[in-house]
Amino acid sequence: MSKAILITLLLGIVFSQQSMAALFDYKTSEVISLSPKNFDDQINKYRNKQVSVLAFFKSSDDKSVDFASEYSQLAADMKGILRITSVDCDEYAALCEKESVTEIPTVKIYPLLPAPAQKYEGELSGKKIAGYASQFVEGKTMNLNSLNVDEFIKEEHSMPKVLLFTNKKKVPVLFRALSTAFDKKMKLGVVFSSEDDLCRRYNVSEFPKILLIKSHEPKPRIFKGELKYQPIFDFLNIHAETFVTGGGYADEEDSS
Repeated sequence: MSKAILITLLLGIVFSQQSMAALFDYKTSEVISLSPKNFDDQINKYRNKQVSVLAFFKSSDDKSVDFASEYSQLAADMKGILRITSVDCDEYAALCEKESVTEIPTVKIYPLLPAPAQKYEGELSGKKIAGYASQFVEGKTMNLNSLNVDEFIKEEHSMPKVLLFTNKKKVPVLFRALSTAFDKKMKLGVVFSSEDDLCRRYNVSEFPKILLIKSHEPKPRIFKGELKYQPIFDFLNIHAETFVTGGGYADEEDSS
């Protein structure tokens, strides 16, 4: 082998490694790297409790490299709400073929079973992907009003209750995700701003607001932190009946 050919091959390996490193730093990024070995554990195993987003990239593809930073930010923004994952089709071509990937980049949504995987057809934008995927996030909340709130609070008396007061038209995806995380540990209810009587009863005039009600405490606790998943999760986790592990879900035995 000539010296020139050897240098060319070595440079190709170096550039390939640099391109791969440019996609995600898995030591700091919240993006979960998938391979044939962990695909079932990281995607299929979670399809009874959390929605996954999977981007099929190629480390050699310019579009993939250009979008990687925004995708990594998506993973940080939606941590706990969506599982944000990726596969490098340069490295795992057979896996991409198995998942019927014919163009790069491709983004797929894996909703809760039995719903089938959905190919995302919209703009390659972190915000757009988050909006599309969020519609598949199911919740275990109850819409509250002056007629049902007392029953909601008295039912399973010892279990903490969480009230979200919101001026949104629908239950926010963040709260839906939290309700799944704390299923059987806490009961989460939603009070829309149009419920004037309930808002007055709990002295709520600004939205959103989160109150934690415990049967042995005379007054609700007010969440005063940043209105993002992890701070709210940590606040609720302190008061949950059973400590919820992993920043998102109870263990398999409890959540089954």
